[in-house]
Amino acid sequence: MGYLGVALLRAALAAGKGNVQPNGGLVERRCFAQGFLTNLTNPKAIVFFASVVSQFLASHDVRGGVAVLGGVVLAVPLWFLMLSYLSTRALGQLSAVRRRLIDLAAGAFFLGLASYGIATAFLA
Repeated sequence: MGYLGVALLRAALAAGKGNVQPNGGLVERRCFAQGFLTNLTNPKAIVFFASVVSQFLASHDVRGGVAVLGGVVLAVPLWFLMLSYLSTRALGQLSAVRRRLIDLAAGAFFLGLASYGIATAFLA
């Protein structure tokens, strides 16, 4: 969280100085790959899918379980692709000032979450 907060704040400050390309400096393939690898290696995502999918699998109905698992495996990436496509289009419609404000707010929020996590880890 702290890294994301600092990266967003740095991007917003660089955009204010005019150092960013007109498209916001986003390299779509790199961003997609980074997000995909982050989610793929996230243990919380693995535990979530294991806990949700296992509720719908019955030991006596193997074909039904495979169908549910296949549906989840197909639906989740399609959902995230649609969400990322629509949010990228929506951000592309915003002015540079509004994108910068979103980056500043998100960066401050992520730094706040990181500092809260550090504080609670030391106080617990």
